[in-house]
Amino acid sequence: MRCSFTLMLSMVSVCMVLALPLPMPVEEGDIMKAKPKHFEPKKSGLAKVGEHMVVAVSNPDSAGKVLVAPLAHKHPENTPTKPTSTYGLPTGHKGEGSISVGRPMVIAVDKLKPVNGLENPKMHPEHLEALKAEISESLV
Repeated sequence: MRCSFTLMLSMVSVCMVLALPLPMPVEEGDIMKAKPKHFEPKKSGLAKVGEHMVVAVSNPDSAGKVLVAPLAHKHPENTPTKPTSTYGLPTGHKGEGSISVGRPMVIAVDKLKPVNGLENPKMHPEHLEALKAEISESLV
């Protein structure tokens, strides 16, 4: 009787693991949502900041981390930015925002979410290359 209970418990555990949601597959150029409090390294004062759109500017590394360029209407001080329309990005209900063209933020893939209602959640390849070039220039 004990053996069958252990077997049943093992089967339930396997089913629970299989039911866990897998992280979103993320590729360079994907437009996603993220909470700034999940950016690495952690910065204080971001706990109450809501989700913002980000653009993946790298593919995930072996640790499941990806580099992203955040979009916002108000970036932290001294963050180099460009209007979102420069790169063909959508404008929100608050009007045109800006995208960071400074040092990309690091975030775990499992902290990214899809953008609901976005018709094409991927940057055009030419816009992505222009964004990456701008980021590279700002890091020199």
